[in-house]
Amino acid sequence: MSQNVGQQPLTITAGSFMLPVGYTLVTPPGQTTLSSGQATSFAVQLTATLPGTFSGEIGFLNSDADEGSYNFSVTGTVLPTRILDDGQSGYGRDGDFQTSQVSIARDGDVGYVVGGASPSEATWTFNVPPGVYRVAATWFDTAGSSFYADNAPFTIFDGDAPVASVLANQRLAPDDFSDAGSSWEYLGAPVFISGSMLTVRLTNADANGYVLADAIRIEWIAPLVADIVDVSPDPRNIPVESVTIQFSEEVTGVDPGDFSLTLDGSPLDSSAWSLTVISGSEYVLNISPVGVEGVYVLTLMANDSSISDATGNVLRTDAIENWTIDTTPPTARFFGFIDNPREVPLSQLAVVFSEEVSGFGAQHLRLSLDGEPVDLSAMIITQVSPVSYQLRLSDVPQAANGDYVLTFDPTPSPITDQAGNAVEVGFRTAWLKLPVTVPITDVENYVLHGIAEDDQFGISVNGAGDVNGDGFDDLVIGARSADSNSGSDTGAAFLIFGEAHRDFALDVANLDGQRGVVLEGTATGDNFSWSVASAGDFDSDGIDDLLIGANLASPNGIQAAGEVYLIYGRHVWPERIDVSALNANDGFTLRGLNLHEGLGTAVAGGGDANGDGYSDILIGAPWTRFGENRAGAAYLIFGRPRGAPPLDLANLSSDGVQLRGQNFGDAAGQALAFAGDVNRDGLDDLLVGAPYADPNNQNNAGTTYLVFGQPVWPTTLSLAELGASGVAMHGVGQGVEDNSGYSVDSAGDLNGDGYADIVIGAPGASSNGDIDGGRTFVVLGAASLPAELELGSLSGANGFVLNGVRYFDESGHSVGPAGDIDGDGLDDLLIGAPGAFRPEHRGGAYVVFGRREFPATINLVTFDGNTGFAFASDNGFDFFGSSVGLIGDMDGDGLSDVAVGAPAASSWAGEAHVVVGADFRDQISELGTILADHLTGTSQDDRLLGAQGDDLLEGLGGADVLYGGQGNDTLAIVDLLFERLAGGNGFDTLRLDATGLDLDLTAIADTRITGIERIDLGVAGSNRLTLSRLELLQLSGDSNTLVVDGGADDRVTVLDGVWTDEGVVDGYRVYTLG
Repeated sequence: MSQNVGQQPLTITAGSFMLPVGYTLVTPPGQTTLSSGQATSFAVQLTATLPGTFSGEIGFLNSDADEGSYNFSVTGTVLPTRILDDGQSGYGRDGDFQTSQVSIARDGDVGYVVGGASPSEATWTFNVPPGVYRVAATWFDTAGSSFYADNAPFTIFDGDAPVASVLANQRLAPDDFSDAGSSWEYLGAPVFISGSMLTVRLTNADANGYVLADAIRIEWIAPLVADIVDVSPDPRNIPVESVTIQFSEEVTGVDPGDFSLTLDGSPLDSSAWSLTVISGSEYVLNISPVGVEGVYVLTLMANDSSISDATGNVLRTDAIENWTIDTTPPTARFFGFIDNPREVPLSQLAVVFSEEVSGFGAQHLRLSLDGEPVDLSAMIITQVSPVSYQLRLSDVPQAANGDYVLTFDPTPSPITDQAGNAVEVGFRTAWLKLPVTVPITDVENYVLHGIAEDDQFGISVNGAGDVNGDGFDDLVIGARSADSNSGSDTGAAFLIFGEAHRDFALDVANLDGQRGVVLEGTATGDNFSWSVASAGDFDSDGIDDLLIGANLASPNGIQAAGEVYLIYGRHVWPERIDVSALNANDGFTLRGLNLHEGLGTAVAGGGDANGDGYSDILIGAPWTRFGENRAGAAYLIFGRPRGAPPLDLANLSSDGVQLRGQNFGDAAGQALAFAGDVNRDGLDDLLVGAPYADPNNQNNAGTTYLVFGQPVWPTTLSLAELGASGVAMHGVGQGVEDNSGYSVDSAGDLNGDGYADIVIGAPGASSNGDIDGGRTFVVLGAASLPAELELGSLSGANGFVLNGVRYFDESGHSVGPAGDIDGDGLDDLLIGAPGAFRPEHRGGAYVVFGRREFPATINLVTFDGNTGFAFASDNGFDFFGSSVGLIGDMDGDGLSDVAVGAPAASSWAGEAHVVVGADFRDQISELGTILADHLTGTSQDDRLLGAQGDDLLEGLGGADVLYGGQGNDTLAIVDLLFERLAGGNGFDTLRLDATGLDLDLTAIADTRITGIERIDLGVAGSNRLTLSRLELLQLSGDSNTLVVDGGADDRVTVLDGVWTDEGVVDGYRVYTLG
């Protein structure tokens, strides 16, 4: 075989083969032009007739003038004819042989004859190399004599194995060929000797006359060789229709059935094949063309054939040729790490093809900046492997900032693989060149510090609701490795009470029950406070309750089954609470059922999923097993009055629902939340994240399940079979492991359409090509949603995606609502990115302002203070943004406040930051004080915030935003054009200061009127109030009672339910449901 190992094509000059004496070219090269790395083969045969060794060089000329001819050394030996006779080693007789009395067959030789039935034999043994031999015998002239056997039995042995038996007619003198005056008779066809010994044996057994023993002659015969000429080109993209077979000499017996063809090891039909004879030594096999991709192997099967030459020498060795049909076009991609956005030009990139190709060059690449061409003439392309090309772009103009797009276009000229298939599909990559330091907004930030190193204070943060009933929302912070009175690393949670003066930067080591409380874990390694949340008003006593998860706790000796603690709110709190000692008046404990379930990995509360007026809770157990399927689960536990029978997760019955994950390893329940009322049916909906699900065969792309609230629930619900009961929202799979659903939450009502929106974090997703940059998906609420939603298809109308800034930011690691942090009437969004703000990796958080319309994609790097803002830790590697949470209104000013955790700060002692709401964009018309303020708007669109105190806010028409804040506030309106009314904490009143107003709460989104406990239909008269049972429950988060004041001309209509007249109490007629 000859291979071109150079870089340029090589052509073998036709007819230029130079052979040494004794050799013949039997198979010329299959190809005469070889590209780089390509090979061809040819065959020569030693055809000398005289014995001896023949050596020399085979040479041929070629197109490379600098190389001259190519030469190959060859050597071979023609074995001499060998004769074995009387008196020589290897010849022997046994039995009744006698010296012949007649003329001897060869001059000077002695012949032997044996007759009769006595067993006699003669043997001739030759030591030979393996090969094909022709055997002949001679004896004296016996022409016409009937005394001699005409069936003298000669047997030829390969070692000990007989390979041929011949009955010789010794009544005839041998006459095939002569040697020194003697004649020889061939003993059948040539035989193949595989070992090192050839033996001929003559016996008189069953002979019909005298048998004659003289000399035996053997002659080495050149083997019969077949060669299937190389299929060219190979690989190829068209089927093979015929192949040429060349033999070392003329043959007979060639048949199409001697051939087999396989495709990737499976045999193909050969019934329609035919042969064309070119000459006695060359044939063309016509095969049925097969164009299917794969490896084809054509075999001439020697053992199954009857092919032989004129001497009877049969074909003993298979001839094999293979080729590959490849019809798949090669593909290409850009390869390289692009820091995107970037501050410096891109210096290099690579183009990587799926296989070796030819024809690729600069003509296939285009670069543009903001849509305008960029000169690529300075680009240098270097092939660094058979399939990859390095692009050096350092000298290409990239000084200007903007959007750069590098396009690969295969159309200018063909780029083909070895089979001739051309690249068909182009592609592009893009990067944004600009300063990548997002401006950090100077926010009012109060920092609470962990007590000791490795406490991981801030591993979880969340609003606790108003757990002491003072009108200020409270904050809970987890420190999963804090020490307690129960031991080391038991974990602790710190409850920080809200208050008007914003003295939030407390020393958490000295909480006294007045400003906050320490809740202590039970056992070392329980991971107590890994998750924390408000439970809403679970027992409906008017005070919010608290949830804390310990997902590695081992109740009843069941390792890592997990525990969740619900602690009831109260007006007076102690300094510390040991959760292992909770009594029925303090709260209760829910315990995991099985090994390694991880109950409490996530907890959430505050929603009412069945519309009974009690806040419900959600608990995640992401490693729950169903049979062999560790798919994970979430538990929905319905709110209930204090003192109800204990809850048992193994037998929930009507007390709750087990929501079951779909597939092994999905980790359903890793994250969960109440979504708000996404479809506006009056019931709160649920979110369950399964970040390790594999939708659309995308490994760990993640799926998030939206489960609609319903008045009646089953005891178990399969998330795989939601149907019309919810939506499965599938991750994109854009990164190595997107893990969408790692964090989930309600986003509030970001666009003000009255439907609650949801947010899903995918911290492992690639953003703008950056590995683990992270992405956050927002799905906008609507009356109708599909049963399945691909997050990659969000268009702006149904939702949008927010891309992280740089690689390893892990944007979306934590997500949550920010409430209305800037007082514009629209809810805002909060995103944590614990790896952001390099090189120090301080970690960051982003506030995304609500707006009426959103584009399909938002890049966080473009935030300018108008669309949102970023804030960060002051120190490197704090992992600021590992946790985020909406506190609510912690200072009572009417604006939402948020918390951000930095658990790695100060050698993992940890920090939690309280960021208070503010008029970030100068949109608030008037802001009250801690006193009882009277704020009056205009007929235009006003934003009035009462802050603390018992305030009166009068909107005089237009799309007003009225927030009462803390205190017992009155919100007065003169029309129904208002944007948003929120009484806040306290006993708050909505007053109608006009006549003829028809306030239909069933037609107004729940998000537009909240925190109202009393409606005053006013003194003007002729106003009408319409409501339903669910509207009454949604109107206030603190009470299920609505007080209505009105005059004789006012009307109240309740659309559903059976209401009982309880008579007059304190001057009011009281109606109760049921």
